[in-house]
Amino acid sequence: MRTLPWAKLAISVRGYHAALGVFERMISMNAVNYAGAISFIAQNFDKILSAEYDDPAEAHAMRNDLELYVVGWSDNGPAGFWISSYQLDRKVQGISQAHISPMVDRDAQRQLASGAFKDGIPGLMAAQAAQHVFVGGWG
Repeated sequence: MRTLPWAKLAISVRGYHAALGVFERMISMNAVNYAGAISFIAQNFDKILSAEYDDPAEAHAMRNDLELYVVGWSDNGPAGFWISSYQLDRKVQGISQAHISPMVDRDAQRQLASGAFKDGIPGLMAAQAAQHVFVGGWG
């Protein structure tokens, strides 16, 4: 997982880890917030997958099946989407539920739902760190 705190986003991939760096760069260069990230990925996912990459690990990662997950703070509060190279239509899909592990207490859950974490997922991870030894599990 990588965080883009200036855009109030966190990204993760299922697949080869080198794909994470590709998406981190692409989103960082082309989006400043959640709305920009979802728009950019929806319009450019196939182009990103089929581009030429100098780094052999990145080239290998992008030629294989992967899923991209983006969570963050939208104009309407917490939001997330995912897209997969497995899908024939390769459409952005919303994430309507969140699974946070390790679980945070109810106060932290309310803060996340109300938008009180000014930095979104990084704020949630700070709450996890204050309550647990391990942090960062979400989906």
